[in-house]
Amino acid sequence: MIYSIKKTIIPLPLPIHLAGFGSRTELAHEIHDSLYAGVFLLQQNNFYYAFITLDLLGIYNNYHNKIVNQIKSKLKITNLHIIFCCSHSHAAPQIGKEIYFCNQEILTQEIINISSSLIYDAINDLHEGSFSFSQKILNDLGGNRDNPELKRDIWLKTCLIKNNNSFDFIFNVNCHPTILNSHNLYVSGEFPGVTHQFLKKQFDVNALFFQGACGDISTRFYKNEASFNEIENKANYIIENIKQIVINDHFENANYFIFKEYSCTLNAKEYLTKNEYERKLNEITVLVNKSENKMKRIYETMLIGLQKELNASQCVHPKTYDVPFSILIFNNHAFVFHPFELYSTLADKIISQTFFDTCWLVGYSYDCLGYLLDEESMKFPSYEAYSSIFDKQAGETFTKKVINCLNKLKQ
Repeated sequence: MIYSIKKTIIPLPLPIHLAGFGSRTELAHEIHDSLYAGVFLLQQNNFYYAFITLDLLGIYNNYHNKIVNQIKSKLKITNLHIIFCCSHSHAAPQIGKEIYFCNQEILTQEIINISSSLIYDAINDLHEGSFSFSQKILNDLGGNRDNPELKRDIWLKTCLIKNNNSFDFIFNVNCHPTILNSHNLYVSGEFPGVTHQFLKKQFDVNALFFQGACGDISTRFYKNEASFNEIENKANYIIENIKQIVINDHFENANYFIFKEYSCTLNAKEYLTKNEYERKLNEITVLVNKSENKMKRIYETMLIGLQKELNASQCVHPKTYDVPFSILIFNNHAFVFHPFELYSTLADKIISQTFFDTCWLVGYSYDCLGYLLDEESMKFPSYEAYSSIFDKQAGETFTKKVINCLNKLKQ
């Protein structure tokens, strides 16, 4: 495997909006911990594949292709494929939504510039590498974000890459980075960002983070407090688990890899009338006023989601969406890059019905398209179900397509 990994700090123009909480309107003026961009670059048959990680909430509204095209033009490289993958930190900006306009165009240009530099440096510093994959369940990081009694597995997946006597590292966890709440006004990479920074300090490895299928999973019921100290505790917890499973004396070589890009057509949601939405809004408002603590927060987010669905119902929207996703395979290990906040129930189905030693579902890739739920979850009122733009069968449609593509490639 011919590869390179490079990282750099994202120069943030301050002040800037932090994304992820709709109720937060104030600007952030200070950085608690730096946000990073990284690239995992592969070369095969004179073609380059760049998977760029960003400690941002996401990229939206067709900005992904705009940024990719400008990078290709800047580098003057045609045989280059680029996919951005965001960590979904709720203490970081996002790109592509006008409600977060302050300094957004400056940030977008910074992402273009540093991504171009990362790719250029990576192309000029390629190595022959071998890899070692590991995985385990994390029991104390998070769980179902709406019901703590619903069991949901959070997977830690790791890839240690060796070149000569040095190492690089990629890890994947499926959990919303929401230790901090809507009152926070400091920029932070949240627990994914702090984890990869701690890995660099402790083990001197360039570590990249790929977000997993965390649509229904967060830290809401599993954190002691909304603080930076708690973020460091979670980061150290992840690192302790990494140390338990990473094997540095058994590496695989891959003479070649497979990369394929696909499209899946999903039906759009059918909306209710404005009167029906207003009735539901009144019902949920009553629940908000009656509730306390974390249940109050659940109803508040449900209310925000329903308002988003009402707003969407008043706009012209397509009847179907052509959604990109891609598959990368080394030996018996698969990565699926997709644009969703994918429910873990769908990810579990993909993994159980395919035949790879490890399968990473890398969310928030391309232009992020929000929540993709399983059909059963779409039947119940929730922020995720209300704010999803897809119909109730879309999750199963996408899952079947991914399973079919993975199994064909496996053959």
